[in-house]
Formats: sequence, structure tokens, C-alpha cells
Amino acid sequence: MVSSRNVDDVVGFLKKELSKTLDQDYELNMEYRQLLIQSIHSCAIKFSEVAASVVHVLMEFLGDSNNPSAVDVIAFVRYALLLTFLLAIIIGLECKYSNIWRLFLFQTK
Repeated sequence: MVSSRNVDDVVGFLKKELSKTLDQDYELNMEYRQLLIQSIHSCAIKFSEVAASVVHVLMEFLGDSNNPSAVDVIAFVRYALLLTFLLAIIIGLECKYSNIWRLFLFQTK
């Protein structure tokens, strides 16, 4: 169970496991990688203080040949950008490129 006390340790472990999937060639490696990315995403949503520490790790998997993993990374980045944009609106900052942000964030499949 992940809590605010151990989220840094859990995310650190997940990031180590994720980096191991790059070096190893197991049959179920892609599925394991996707599960790790989804778990990191869930932790970052529940505990926003770790979101900044996982963005760089997840961005490495954007060009992943495993399409579902790349889609999960894009979903996380989109969510993080949406939160940033909404926070800027809430605190009253104007975004010079707000139309571009809206197009990017609310684009459907």
C-alpha cells in the first residue's frame, strides 16, 4: 500500500525496475514495462509531489516500440500539462498560447 510516507521509496523502486526492462530481453518484458509505467502514473496522480521526479524517466519511453507503453506515457504527460494549465488559470496567469494548449490537451483519438 502506497502512502505519503513511502511514496518516494515506492516510486524509486518502480523507476529502477523500469530501467531494468531496457536491458533485459524477457518474453513478458513489454507487459511488465507497461504495468510499471501505469503504476508510476497512478502514484504521480495520487501524490503530486513525486510527479516532477518521474517525468524525465517516463519521457524516455515515448519512442518505445511497445505502443501501449508510449500511449501511457503520453496520457501521463497530457494529464500533467492539464494540471499545470488549470493551475495557471486558477491563480490568474494568462497563457499566451492558450488556444494551442487547449487543442493539445483536449484532442481526442
